[in-house]
Amino acid sequence: MKKLMVGFLLALCVAAVSGCGKSEKEDQKEVKEEIQEQTEQEEEEKEEEKEYQKVGNETEDAYDILLKNSTGQDITAIRVKTSVMPDWPESMLPAGEVIKGGDTVEFFYTPEAGMPEQDTTADTDKAVNVMYIMHITLADGSMYELNSFGFDDMKEDEDVEICLEDGVAFVKYTSEANDTEVSTKEQELGIKAQKEAEALAAQQAAEAETARQAEEARQAEAAKKQQQQKKQQQKKQQKQQAPSQSSDGCLDGVAIN
Repeated sequence: MKKLMVGFLLALCVAAVSGCGKSEKEDQKEVKEEIQEQTEQEEEEKEEEKEYQKVGNETEDAYDILLKNSTGQDITAIRVKTSVMPDWPESMLPAGEVIKGGDTVEFFYTPEAGMPEQDTTADTDKAVNVMYIMHITLADGSMYELNSFGFDDMKEDEDVEICLEDGVAFVKYTSEANDTEVSTKEQELGIKAQKEAEALAAQQAAEAETARQAEEARQAEAAKKQQQQKKQQQKKQQKQQAPSQSSDGCLDGVAIN
């Protein structure tokens, strides 16, 4: 505010020194321009001095980005791993700490020491570069993965936005390579569709296997009953064919000595 008043007074002085050669409108225009210039300068200084909530450990090898939560909810947990890591690490947010919806934080991520730069386990004939994957948990308990999180291509000092639309979380950022805006929404939608298709195929395969086992059990039970009936019929026939002994000591009319 003090700077603004100083600028205003300077502008008045300039107008006074300019003499009668300038019109009143010109003087007012100069005053407005001086005030606007001072205001813009103060806003720039405030932006430079702004303190962000820090997430992660600041190290010499850490990626350092400005991460904005544009999901519409608080982020309660955030994890990062590479494509070669089998398990997710612990959340980078301390217990009870969140990234509020709409807030921007300074996010640090340091890759693990000795981590390979190429993934030789991928389903391809050639090794591919290791990709970073981010996992977030929102205030309502829903969880999302952000695949191919391109730390290396994210321009410094510009917001990297985590967004949520159409059932997927994705990022928007300015590319360091070509200075254009990048959105991973279509990529995330494609991954979601692929996972849903794989889940449906797995479900159908499981249902088919269950039906096959049920049919085998039915056939086995039917065969068992048929075998039992066959044995009962054989016993009945044997009983009918065996000679019977009469009360007079004869077998079918033959005397027994």
